Amino acid sequence: MAKAKIEPEDNGMALDPLIDALLEHLPAPGDYFPKEDRKRWLQILEMALDLIYEDEPRPEATDEPHGGTA
Repeated sequence: MAKAKIEPEDNGMALDPLIDALLEHLPAPGDYFPKEDRKRWLQILEMALDLIYEDEPRPEATDEPHGGTA
């Protein structure tokens, strides 16, 4: 699989190294990229997102034990 060497635009947004590495493994636009390989790549991306991001926001820290109020 040929790798695209396209310089990213500097939009001020830092990518997680895992996402950056996955993007580097995409073939160049117009290259052969079989459907099964695309599915596998998307599954890997989904797993990476699960590692990087929380599903729900973390509860705010409070001074009260167990987050309760007295």
